[in-house]
Amino acid sequence: MTTFLVVASVVGVVVVALGVLALTIRKIATSATVGALADPAVAGAISAAPALLGGIDADGVGSTHGNGALALHRDRLVFVLGMPRRTVEIPLADVTSVEVAPALRMPGRYSRGGGPWLKVQWRQAEGTGTAGLLVPEAKKWAQAIRPGEWIDTTG
Repeated sequence: MTTFLVVASVVGVVVVALGVLALTIRKIATSATVGALADPAVAGAISAAPALLGGIDADGVGSTHGNGALALHRDRLVFVLGMPRRTVEIPLADVTSVEVAPALRMPGRYSRGGGPWLKVQWRQAEGTGTAGLLVPEAKKWAQAIRPGEWIDTTG
């Protein structure tokens, strides 16, 4: 009986600790997103929304993913990563394709679920850059970025 009580107590402590950890992580992610939405790079945007950068393959950016904000300006698309604070700007004139897809497939990255992914590709000095974002109303974002010229592969 004593062994059972010890094991039950340890399991209870672990469950509570995991719950507290999950709430702390969610609070940090929410704080990062709110901070990104208040970033000066988002100010004056036509449209802005919280977003999850699932992955990016672009010159000089490195491996970047996480919560932040997506903003559409008249001449560029901006993603501000909440933590650590980083900004990725994509000139709209350089955007070559926009796709709304059920999964994010990129070099070294595969994510399925969470909703449709917004995949943006653009010209760079050395080839093509690609970013995959999970954003509310991905189809509306695709239409705003490339009116009438985006692809829907969600089926």
